[in-house]
Amino acid sequence: MISATKSSLVSFREPYGGEKVEIVVNPEARFYALNYDWNNKRVQMFDIFESSRFVYDVANINAKHNGRYYLPDYEEDIRIALHSQFGHRREYEISVGDAFEDDVRKLEKWDIYKQCVSNLSVIADLARGIERLDNE
Repeated sequence: MISATKSSLVSFREPYGGEKVEIVVNPEARFYALNYDWNNKRVQMFDIFESSRFVYDVANINAKHNGRYYLPDYEEDIRIALHSQFGHRREYEISVGDAFEDDVRKLEKWDIYKQCVSNLSVIADLARGIERLDNE
């Protein structure tokens, strides 16, 4: 377990008016993907572990696996959480292509999920440090 003094404590309500949940997150857990900031009109680095909904899903996955993080279905559960939070969502997409391409139809859309899925084992290792306080 990560001590709350050496980590970040995240508090929010469960979906649909549920109870308050406190989750301990290791502040060293960082994984960045490229994201387009529509307000400032520029590409920025986005840390997936700053998404409270993703952290909530990971905390529930870790509680479900109860310390057995090396089973094959653990990474699959993390992949499903990544896909449900970051896959096929316009606010998490960038367009990738040749720097001199004028035809936007030739650009490829990459969302955060597509950027993360090739590094799933790294993300799963980082996700092991997230836990709900009510599941100790």
